[in-house]
Amino acid sequence: MGKYTIDQLCEQTGLSRRTIRFYVQQGVIDPPAGRGRGGFYDSGHLARLLKIRDLQKKGLTLEAIATILSGKKPAGEPAVHSRLPHLSNSQPAGRSVVALYELAPGIVLQVNRDAEEAEGRLVRNIVNYARLIAKEGKGELK
Repeated sequence: MGKYTIDQLCEQTGLSRRTIRFYVQQGVIDPPAGRGRGGFYDSGHLARLLKIRDLQKKGLTLEAIATILSGKKPAGEPAVHSRLPHLSNSQPAGRSVVALYELAPGIVLQVNRDAEEAEGRLVRNIVNYARLIAKEGKGELK
């Protein structure tokens, strides 16, 4: 099992020191062994960071990644689809990444990932409100 400094992890993963520390703070990766300047990371940290980086490249949010890495099924996480050419008018090379939120059976909201990242809170509010409306429409809420 190798030992890595934070700088070595940065080189291996392409992530910044700040990002790695943020992941530790959020509990997505374990803290380094030891304290202060003597602290070190191991090959488990490296593998987890590479997995996180790969999942982010696929369009998953950090919250969804944390859920996946914990072994739990993401609740309400959108399905991520790439290569949707009908959205290519604003994306280079006919490639766009979108999130699909199921609001009710057969009713799906499609959101461009860039817009979702820029307006995350707004998108979550819209999805929650639309799901609420769908339930009301079925007479489930009074």
